[in-house]
Amino acid sequence: MVEFFELGKKNRPLLYGSAAFKLLKQRKGISMGDFLLELSSGEDPAIISDITYCALRVGERAEKVADVEEYDELDVAIWIDLYKGGVAAFMQKIVDALPKPQAGEGDVEPGEAQAIGTGTNSKSAQAD
Repeated sequence: MVEFFELGKKNRPLLYGSAAFKLLKQRKGISMGDFLLELSSGEDPAIISDITYCALRVGERAEKVADVEEYDELDVAIWIDLYKGGVAAFMQKIVDALPKPQAGEGDVEPGEAQAIGTGTNSKSAQAD
C-alpha cells in the first residue's frame, strides 16, 4: 500500500514491498535475505535509507508522479533523520511490509526439528 510521508519538505509516496526489494537488488546487489540479515545485525543503519530510497522511487512510479525530483540515498538518510520519529518510524513500516508466514507455515512444536527443504517437521517426516 502506498503511504505518503512529509520528507524533504514534500509529501512523498512510499511503497515498501517486492518492487522496492527488486530495485534494492538491482541497485546495490542486496537480496531480501541479505537485507534482513543486515537489519537484524544492526551494524549498518544505512540499509534503512537504501530501502527507503527504493520505496520512494517505487512509490513515485506507482503514483505516476510527473515531476520526479533528483535526490539520492544521502538525501533520504537526512530526511529520515529529520523526520518526527526518525529511523524507528521507517523501521516499523519496513517490518509491516515484509511477507508474513501463512498459518501453519513454520509451526514447529518445542523440541522438534524442522526438516530442511521439506516444509515438514521431524515428527511428521518420521511418521512417513
